[in-house]
Amino acid sequence: MSSIEPTRASETADLLKKFKPEQVKLFFVLRQVSEYGHENKAVRTLDEQVQITLSHLAAVPGLNVRPTSIRELESAYSLCFPNRGSFKYVQASWFDPRNSEMFSNDIAARDNLYRDQYMMNLLTTRVQSGNRVFAVVGFTHVIRQDPALRSILH
Repeated sequence: MSSIEPTRASETADLLKKFKPEQVKLFFVLRQVSEYGHENKAVRTLDEQVQITLSHLAAVPGLNVRPTSIRELESAYSLCFPNRGSFKYVQASWFDPRNSEMFSNDIAARDNLYRDQYMMNLLTTRVQSGNRVFAVVGFTHVIRQDPALRSILH
């Protein structure tokens, strides 16, 4: 069993072709903040999770930039999302690739496209090599990938 997702480093390298490092880092951190309420709140506080995420992202090539702390995150958030309150209340719609409210929507669209292409290349290579493949991905990937995979593999 293996992941069909690209590495964070390759995903980031693609995003950095179009977006500033600070925007990409802010995107990854805030996207996780928007999802955090749906996950294990009891394990750690949001601030603890954000600090862990900031530390992990600092190790990704190209993302050893600000923000590196909660204080810097608050400042960056205020600059990029003025009059939107605290970073703790980001909207999930800001990370929807079908929307165009914020720069984060543009990053999400490019990120999804990159991930779809990566997954399709990986899946077609494995199938064309004679392997049987069973893949589990989110529904938005399936909707876009299914027709493309069918045309490539048939």
